[in-house]
Amino acid sequence: MRIGSGPEAPFEIRRGVLGDAPLLAKFVAQLVEDLGGSAFERLPQMVRAAERFLALPEGVVLFASQRLGSACGVLTLVESQAVYAGGRYGIVNEGYVVPQWRSAGVGGELMRAAQAIAIERGWERLEVCAPRHQPRTIRFYETHGFHLGGPKLVWPENNGD
Repeated sequence: MRIGSGPEAPFEIRRGVLGDAPLLAKFVAQLVEDLGGSAFERLPQMVRAAERFLALPEGVVLFASQRLGSACGVLTLVESQAVYAGGRYGIVNEGYVVPQWRSAGVGGELMRAAQAIAIERGWERLEVCAPRHQPRTIRFYETHGFHLGGPKLVWPENNGD
């Protein structure tokens, strides 16, 4: 499906496949680095984790690619369930856009594709965590219909962040 236009060429959104594990791991490692963590030394483990994620029937990976095939963004989703959410819902685990493609509509198209999948799967809602120290990221999600819903805590403390 061809959508949007970036600085060099139109782009498309496609679902990830098992062979995309190295690319998914690379994009997520860059996301972690951008957030102040360190991930590239764990890249082999991240590739294996990406392979497991891509094999999940309830997991979805969306890639934005330039018309000539070079990927410029990724978004991962997984299904969960909770009483407070009214049943099944989706979680946006990771979202990353290559810096030169930011502000070109790539992130918005990835988010609209994620919202379409949520509707298709009958999810009651989508949830995403956004770093408090990045107001631009929070504004991006608010622009796409999200609202602040509380903090998220993680266990164990040193889980690879």
